[in-house]
Amino acid sequence: MSGILALLFLLVNIAVLRNKRKNHHVQRKLFLTEIELLEKERTRIAQDLHDELGPLLSLTGIQVKEALDDEEEAPVLLRLAARNIDELQDRLSGIARNLLPGTLLRRGLNAALSHFFAQYQLVTPIDFTYRYEVRDDLPAHISLQLLRMIQELVLNAVKHANAKRVEVLLKQKGNKLFVSCSDDGTWNNARKAGGLGLTSLTNRVEMMGGRMHFASDKGTDYFFEIPLTNP
Repeated sequence: MSGILALLFLLVNIAVLRNKRKNHHVQRKLFLTEIELLEKERTRIAQDLHDELGPLLSLTGIQVKEALDDEEEAPVLLRLAARNIDELQDRLSGIARNLLPGTLLRRGLNAALSHFFAQYQLVTPIDFTYRYEVRDDLPAHISLQLLRMIQELVLNAVKHANAKRVEVLLKQKGNKLFVSCSDDGTWNNARKAGGLGLTSLTNRVEMMGGRMHFASDKGTDYFFEIPLTNP
């Protein structure tokens, strides 16, 4: 009888120990998952700050510098810069609320990109060519990712690659969207941004389930294939 009791006591202890180990494993897994989620959130915020504010800050800086060199155009350029500063404040609030940019939210990707290129055309001698051949309304999350990607590439072409020409084409074929961004700059402009810029570009393509190709010979050519259905 005592042997049976001893055996039962041993089995109970083993069960308790296994349960403690299991709980410890579950708690550790939850802890690691929480850390991973926090790290992803930090990365997302950093990318949002970089992608949301970087192009507009760069454009505002160009406008102010041009205003200092051109007294005749200074009033127009400074008004545009002041308007951009107001928009920067709005975008900071938008990042905090994780909202879409105003123009994109109200009028769609084509209008947002047209506005973006029009502002750059006012203050740079670069020849911009932009075509939008998309018949369907794009999902909001795809529009946002594409806007950020194109802004990143154009900003790098203007700021780092000494480009004289930038061409952007968005074309829909069936349930796929094909995007090309080309410039005649002196090197691979996305690699100049390094770290966050290139990582952000790669992450956004992966988030959409798309593919990216690029070639760098006389300038840089980027090609993106984005499915318009769930990957």
